Amino acid sequence: MGVIASMIVWASALLFSSAANASSVGHVGQKSRAEVSGPFTAKTVEHLDANPVNATRYYDSSLGVALECTVAPVSTVRSGTGHGYAANVLEGGTGRAFAGHGELRYGSGDLIVPQGTSITMPRMGHQIQDVTGRLMERGDWDGLTALARTNPKVADDLIGMSSYLPGARIPNLTLKAPDGLTIMRASKTVEDATPLQILIQDAQGNWCWAACTKYRR
Repeated sequence: MGVIASMIVWASALLFSSAANASSVGHVGQKSRAEVSGPFTAKTVEHLDANPVNATRYYDSSLGVALECTVAPVSTVRSGTGHGYAANVLEGGTGRAFAGHGELRYGSGDLIVPQGTSITMPRMGHQIQDVTGRLMERGDWDGLTALARTNPKVADDLIGMSSYLPGARIPNLTLKAPDGLTIMRASKTVEDATPLQILIQDAQGNWCWAACTKYRR
């Protein structure tokens, strides 16, 4: 066996050994699908081109490499509402708004907007005013437009705001509890920092990301 062939066999064995010793190991098929179990929520992962938020390593026998799977551990993301962290909770809201503190974390990757769902969000890397988020939660676009005429900060919030339709690729933002914010009761909030990929689902209609999109490394 030649030197190059020996090195390839050695490298392949090392990759397999490292993957086998990982704390959670899954397997994927020809289309890069992974079933992850153990301490992680069992979930089929379709998009492996995004960097993981919380990751476990598994061995892809079809590719011959160890890969990382984007799945949040059950123990680190509580599913409770974050309303109790808000400074004020007002009655009303559309019931189709994610409210709280938002950020775009380095390495969080992208996601594909699912079928039957669209989402409107501020431009990336921006910190919106509390009142802007509240009007988005209420679905009061006329009120938001009127306020922007007299409030330069609100007007700046509207620059680059966009709606994304099913199939669009968008950043996998992170939603956090609404500490110190005034929110609407019908809005969706979280107790723990939660990636958008966990929050957004099929056939949800049009939702709003009524939160910041500022960068965090």
